[in-house]
Amino acid sequence: MEKIDCLFVHVPKKSSYYKPLDEFMCINYIPMGVFALSDLLVREGYRSRIVHLGVEWIEDREFSLIDWLADKDVTMIGLPLHWHYQSFDVLDVAAKIRARYPDIFLFLGGYTSSYFAREILEQFPAVDAVIRGDGENPLLALTEAMKACPWLRTGKGGRPDLFGVP
Repeated sequence: MEKIDCLFVHVPKKSSYYKPLDEFMCINYIPMGVFALSDLLVREGYRSRIVHLGVEWIEDREFSLIDWLADKDVTMIGLPLHWHYQSFDVLDVAAKIRARYPDIFLFLGGYTSSYFAREILEQFPAVDAVIRGDGENPLLALTEAMKACPWLRTGKGGRPDLFGVP
């Protein structure tokens, strides 16, 4: 079983309609900061990966993130919510992950989630946290807080102490 401390999942806007093009997928551009954040975690000794659901879907129309996660031991998943057009899709994926894997810690980051952090946390129980603004320091602190909770992935419930996470 592959151990992943932090998995970043880019969720495109799955379905858009524009008359000349009919249905199409957009927001395929992953925020460049995701690569830097994943690299930062790796340089600090953590295991981090990135999955781009748009690319996976283009390569395999049957790809399921939920099924892909089945043989992974993932501590936390970061869902970039950078552009507001992708909000529904990102929150929908978060809810599906939460339904199948309730012990995985889910957090959002990016412009849109930063602006609407309070609303997201109040109205979408699948989301455990929102990193507002620049993510380097909060992400490292969050990853360290998760590491300090070995009981978290045992199915015994509970959440980590996030008091020290900026």
